[in-house]
Amino acid sequence: MKIGRGNTLIRTVVWLGVIAAVTVSLIALPQLKQEPAITRVALITADNDKYWERLIEGAETAADLYDVELTVLRADGSADKQTDMLIDTEGKGFGALAVSPVDPNRQALMLRSLGRTMPLVTVDSDCILSGRICFVGADNYAAGRLSGQMIKQARPDGARVLVVMGPLAKENGERRRQGIIDELLDRSNGPGRPTEPLDEVHGEGRYVVAV
Repeated sequence: MKIGRGNTLIRTVVWLGVIAAVTVSLIALPQLKQEPAITRVALITADNDKYWERLIEGAETAADLYDVELTVLRADGSADKQTDMLIDTEGKGFGALAVSPVDPNRQALMLRSLGRTMPLVTVDSDCILSGRICFVGADNYAAGRLSGQMIKQARPDGARVLVVMGPLAKENGERRRQGIIDELLDRSNGPGRPTEPLDEVHGEGRYVVAV
């Protein structure tokens, strides 16, 4: 059994949340502080997957509603190229930035630097060290545990499970993977638990998980 990039529920939560991210977090917050209103917002995706179409649709709806100029920059899944896009936003007159980091660990310092010049929101994949004002998306660890529960329901007698994920460095995939493993191995809830090493097999009971 394979667990891919996430189920429809996870993606729907992220899509619905982007309106709050772009409008409330990036627009309303500065107004509450009596700072100049934000008029230009940049949204940088992680890749070219069709998943982003619904999220962009929500952002565009919010931009029209709040009279904000939205610029969408589509990354191709490469952390280096996305980093170039992020750096290129400096000095372009953007008042706020929403991004789904491809490699949060490598990009943290650069994102933190950007966050000092404008409100920064992470979407779908988080980067806590960036100092972002909020993260918009599912609780990825909880989503992984939910996937594990669904596996148990489908295969109550046990199974050998292969966890398949996208970019290895993305925070969302790491937390979902750990949630699946913890659920199948009947571990206590541990959102902050370090992620298991890759290319290893875990468990010796009903469920054996390969990652």
